[in-house]
Amino acid sequence: MNRIVLVCLLSVVLCHVAWANLSDESPQNMRRENAKDVHEGEQQTQSKRTVSNCQNHNGASKGGSVYVRWGRRDCPEASDLLYSGIAAGSRHRDSPGGGANILCLPPDPSFVNPVDGVGGTRAFLYSIEYQLSNYPAWQQNHLDDVPCAVCKATGRFSHVMIPAKQTCPSSEWTLEYRGYLMAERSHPVHHKSMFVCVDHDPKVVPNSSSADNQNSGRLSLVEGKCSTTGGGLPCNTYPNGKEFTCAVCTL
Repeated sequence: MNRIVLVCLLSVVLCHVAWANLSDESPQNMRRENAKDVHEGEQQTQSKRTVSNCQNHNGASKGGSVYVRWGRRDCPEASDLLYSGIAAGSRHRDSPGGGANILCLPPDPSFVNPVDGVGGTRAFLYSIEYQLSNYPAWQQNHLDDVPCAVCKATGRFSHVMIPAKQTCPSSEWTLEYRGYLMAERSHPVHHKSMFVCVDHDPKVVPNSSSADNQNSGRLSLVEGKCSTTGGGLPCNTYPNGKEFTCAVCTL
């Protein structure tokens, strides 16, 4: 009798185990397993993309940060030259319209469906000249046109122009070039322009005129205006009469 009872109990246990196994293979559980497999597959794909991106950032890619070197027609040794050209912008006075930014124009422009003649409803671009009559170190470049170079720092994907510094934030950064901060002269009839970093060893556009061209834009050195009563820069760090330096860095 006891042997029969034991056999019956064992049969019940085996039935429960078999039912549990069947439950694990139910459609709901199978869907869960499939979803898990899909999720793991997506994670593996994302990991492969991350590795690929890291490889690109380590130099496998041809990408990089692009910046303009103002005042030169060449790029630093650590960067590649995309093109060199001339700096251009709006007229420096008596012409309120136009753009405030400065462009680096290529030497071989392409025009599509041009309309001959001067259009009265157009914005105009002019060459940019140095205005350096009272800065002895660069006086030989006074009123000459400003060259420029568009450079690519291959494998470095960030760039920054730091005013009032000649160095980069840390050794991780590459100093592309250093120079002086320049912009349109502050004057009642002159117009605002962007601030640019001009190389510390500036060159000129070959055969550009040194005559006083009233149609051109201008680049002048930049000084701070400090104040101890507010409204100006702090005088302890930015005293009046000091020309601002600058640095262009990539990472």
